[in-house]
Amino acid sequence: MRSPTKELNISIKSVGYVNRSTGRTMVARTNLGHFEQMKHWACFTGLILVFLASSSLCLPNTYTISGELIVIDRDESDVVDIAATLSESEYRLDPSTISVSVTHETTNEQGQTETVELASGKFANGKIEFSGDIYETIDIEISVNLGADDQFTEKAVLSPGQDIRFAVLDFLSSYPFDRLIIVGSSLLSRDPTRKFSISGDFSDMDFDLSYGVAMASILQYDKEGEIKHLRIGKVMLEGGKFLIEADLDEPAIVTVVVDGSLAYYYAVARLVAEPAVEVSVFPRGSAHADELIAISGSGTHARLIESWQQSEEYLTTLDLYNDAYDRYSKQWEAQQTGAETGDGGEQANDTTVSQDEEEASESSPEQSSSGTDTSTTGIENKEETTEEEESVATGPNALTTPPSDGCEHAALVAEKQSTASTSNPVVRPEFWTHLLRKNEIRTDALQDIAKHSENPLDSLLALELDAFGSGTENRHDALAVYDRLKTLLDEDTVARRVTPARNYLAMRLKSEENNKRLVPGQKAPEFMLATLDGAEVA
Repeated sequence: MRSPTKELNISIKSVGYVNRSTGRTMVARTNLGHFEQMKHWACFTGLILVFLASSSLCLPNTYTISGELIVIDRDESDVVDIAATLSESEYRLDPSTISVSVTHETTNEQGQTETVELASGKFANGKIEFSGDIYETIDIEISVNLGADDQFTEKAVLSPGQDIRFAVLDFLSSYPFDRLIIVGSSLLSRDPTRKFSISGDFSDMDFDLSYGVAMASILQYDKEGEIKHLRIGKVMLEGGKFLIEADLDEPAIVTVVVDGSLAYYYAVARLVAEPAVEVSVFPRGSAHADELIAISGSGTHARLIESWQQSEEYLTTLDLYNDAYDRYSKQWEAQQTGAETGDGGEQANDTTVSQDEEEASESSPEQSSSGTDTSTTGIENKEETTEEEESVATGPNALTTPPSDGCEHAALVAEKQSTASTSNPVVRPEFWTHLLRKNEIRTDALQDIAKHSENPLDSLLALELDAFGSGTENRHDALAVYDRLKTLLDEDTVARRVTPARNYLAMRLKSEENNKRLVPGQKAPEFMLATLDGAEVA
């Protein structure tokens, strides 16, 4: 192609004329091609425009969607070679019947929404790939059809020039469940001004997190005031790392869970996500640590979480908890191994495990403790239930209040329970003390923010972070905070996030008060219930 600059050859000609005053012939250089110059400039400008247009057509509009079927023998902690001699009957998923389709929704000329297939096909030797051109960002759904009306689906956002990878994990065991999952990065943001991101790095972990999964969900309340967790991202770790991006209109509480799949690993982080903020999560200390550290360095998350989570007192307590919990976990694993082999397993050096502790950790220690949310974890609920049972059995009304007529047998049961409770006191493991202190530091900081912050949204977020969770003794104080926020926040926020949460808490507190009135040996308080026809009956 000729260079555009070579087209700018402006014609200059020599013209002779006679000077009438001297009679001498003069030579003058003049531009005889003014219109020619304009024409050449126009041609040059046109060439530039054509060049720019051709460059824009060369932008990377080609997308690639690739997938892999991975068969995993969890008992052997190994990946099965699909091309090997393993017969198809041994698969939980039959590769010959699996089909994959990618669809997106579009609007036709009549304004109706239609589902359009972007690509489809089947796995070949465990792999599949689609590619094509798109010229705008679209929402897609990847469907893996397993036959017999059974399928996996996963949503994604596909942009021009983007590569999306997914995996179908076929576990040759009863757990984990087979799944379809995006690999490495879940990029669901469509608006740079509303985008937030959560990244994690677990590459230094001792656990095998080859097929570990990171999930992020946002806290919401439905119309009845019930707490809901809306999933905003789910991705398989790649090299121990992950990235989740999505859009938000306002700061909100996000829970991030990392599940080891092949390894007995389960860890949680609660953070504040907001537009234009990046948050990183990572483990600290023990490999069994179930609390993840979350850092943004700025914004609402730094004020509400890093302000106490990065304090020396909290980090020191967290390290003590992690070390003690690691020893407890190893002891639990040894006991499980001993139960399978008939050996009693090793006994911990720091404490004696009581029957209550064994019951609290039947499934696994990861499911029986948490350093991040005292309202939803196994041991915390176990502790709360134990205290309630003990208060019923040994409270002042249990034995000192004479039983009502016809309820004498209940008093005898309460007396037996009281004797059993006294003779078999609960013995807590070492990590329990550090767990309580860790939660106390967290709760004190969040309650201070909820009650005294000059920013009403910070106060609301502190409440949503369980500043007055079920393990706190002053939960009624939260009602006053909610009532104050009703006068400070806008009507929409109050309707969506304040009123439902306050009503739900008030209902829980009233229910707990009613439960306290249920005394062994006494008749139940009067109450009303609705029949199937809606009539209230005492």
